[in-house]
Formats: sequence, structure tokens, C-alpha cells
Amino acid sequence: MSKAMNEEGRVIAEPLSDNLLKAGRGRLKTKGKALARATGRPQNLGCSSSPMARFLLDLEIESEVTLSPTEAKLHATMPGSDMDVTVSVAKSSPGQGVTTLSLQLTLDAESIQDARERGLNVAKNFLRAWSFTTSTPFRISAFRRVVDWTPGLRERKCIHFSRHPADEQPHPVLDSETLLSAARLVNAPLSATLRRAIRWFANGVSSNYTDDQFYYFWLTTELVAIETKPPAPVPDPCPMCHGPLYCKVCDLHPTHRPYPKQAIQALFRRHIKDRPDDFFRNAEKFRHALMHGNDVEEVEETTSIKLEYIVNALGRLAWTALLSTIMNKMAAAGESGEFPVLGTNQFVNYELKLGLNLTVTSRDPDHPSLSDLPNIEVSVDSPDQREA
Repeated sequence: MSKAMNEEGRVIAEPLSDNLLKAGRGRLKTKGKALARATGRPQNLGCSSSPMARFLLDLEIESEVTLSPTEAKLHATMPGSDMDVTVSVAKSSPGQGVTTLSLQLTLDAESIQDARERGLNVAKNFLRAWSFTTSTPFRISAFRRVVDWTPGLRERKCIHFSRHPADEQPHPVLDSETLLSAARLVNAPLSATLRRAIRWFANGVSSNYTDDQFYYFWLTTELVAIETKPPAPVPDPCPMCHGPLYCKVCDLHPTHRPYPKQAIQALFRRHIKDRPDDFFRNAEKFRHALMHGNDVEEVEETTSIKLEYIVNALGRLAWTALLSTIMNKMAAAGESGEFPVLGTNQFVNYELKLGLNLTVTSRDPDHPSLSDLPNIEVSVDSPDQREA
């Protein structure tokens, strides 16, 4: 826990030295039919498939709609390609408004690894197109497996995927002190802008998707920057070197009130000690990529920074800047005293992803079927669970 308190309008914050969330070591257990044989190579995703073999990707899709009552299964071939898609209902949850669809994508690829990477991108593009043609959202909730679907094989290579939370145990950190701090915030003398910033930050903490978290934390920093923007004018920057422009005719540096971008950069500089301008430029690159639909992977490659790192750092910045501003507003209104809060360096929801290499047997080599694939259950035991 870090404590922040008013001291003549100043904020004292003790940042956490370690993340609240830590992944523990575990032991893998699997259950399956006799037709499946594990190879003992959990992350070796390559295989010696012949050039342009046929592969099947098996995914689960979360949807707000379901199939028409007159159609039990949907099938389509993507024009101008070797790819087919089949959709059926895997699980329906009446009363909850959510349906789990089963989606199979078949395509030609040189290897099972190539099929996994290319097929997943195709599936994402297909779901975006389907969202457009139906005006409803679709989300990949599970990538179950990829299988060599080449006709004529009795034994087939298969990679079964399983996802598990990095830490399934709730952390016993809630106490009456942080509850009281939340109660004080409800009626604190805060502007509508700061209350929107609190809402966006809460959305960022609650989101399960890294790109959504980036949006929410960026909006938080943007609102705090607007709230704390200094009224003093700043020089117009040179578009090349970013230094102050100079007019020879007027013999002066033209100035203006800080633009939103300049206010955000100033916030970065106030709260980040180590190379704040570099962090701001890199965060902007990710923002532009996400806002304009560009590939985040390209930005990760050019900056040598992963999106998850940017999200964790941006989340910490948003929390620190928002806390500092709130505390100073409360101090200015005459409210003093300790304000206990909890902070973390980790906002991204990490998962343990397992890939099990299997060999599965087809009853009919020329007509492989999903019913030939084993129903595998994977569980991870923590050290505490084993000792119990």
C-alpha cells in the first residue's frame, strides 16, 4: 500500500516496489481420450508437414446473436482463396444474452505453425467483416487447436491450446482505510473533468483487452492534462527540431496557450523522471496505430517495445497524475489528512498459455471429423494447492 497525504497542498506518494499480481509456478495435468498421445514438447509448434498441406483451426467465438432456427450449421467459402469457414452453436446461455459459437477455419499452409499464425489473422479479419455485415460484435474467446487436416492421413499432428490466469488467487488487500478513501472521493470537490478521468481509469483497470486499456488510460491522462494545463502561453514549436520559433520581422517568439498535445506532454514531463519525451513519443505511436487501425506489431517492431509494457507504464502514469491532482484539489478546498490508496505497476491481465503437441487418429483418413479429436482438459496446480 502507498499512502498519500496533504502537506501544504503537496502530494507525497510511496510507489509500490513490486507488482501486486505475480504468477506462481505450477504443475500441468491433462485428461484425454486414448486416441491422443502427448509428445512432451509443450512449446515446439513446428512440424514436418508437406508443402501446402490442409489445416483446420478450431475456435470459440463469443457473440450476442445466435444461428437462425432454420439453420443448424453455417458454411461459406471465401472467394478467390483456399479457405472455408464453418460456424455452429457450441453453447447457448439463455437469459445472459451471450452465445458461444464454434468456428472452424480450413486453409492451406506450409506448416502447422504457418497455419496457426496466418489462420488466426484470417479469422480476426473474417470476424471484423462479419461484424460489419451483421452490425453485431464477435470476439474470439478461445483458440482451441490447430490440426493437420490433409486428406489421406490416419495419424495427424495437432496442437491443443489452453489458457489459464497467471494468478487465480484473490489478493487479501482490501481494508477499511481504502474504503474510507473511496467514500471521501464521492463528495470531494472535484470538477466534472476529473470525475470523467476517474471513470475512464476505472474502465481501464476493469478491461480484459490490452488495446481498450490503452484507450482508457490515454483518455485519463488527457483529461488530467486539460484540468492541470497552465494558463501561461508557450512558444510555437518548430515542426523539425521542436524548438521555439522566432519571427525576424517582429523580433519575437510567437506564443499561444498550450495545445492538448502539449499539455499531455507537459504532464508526462511532470510525473516521469527517466526520458519522459521518449515515452511520450512512443505512446503516441501506439495511439496513432490503434486509432487508425494500423498494425500494432509494426509499432512494436520499430520501437522494440511491447504494447503491454506501454499499457502498464501508461496506467501507472494515469494513476499517479490523477492521484496528485485529486490530492491538490482537496488540499485547496481545506481537506487534509491521510488518504490511503493501493497502487500497482501491472494493469495488463496476463495469462498462462499452453500448447500441447499431440498426435490424433482419424477413423476415416479421407474424411477427417471433429469427433475424432480428443476432449482434453488441462489444469494447473499451484504449489499451495499441491501441499494442501
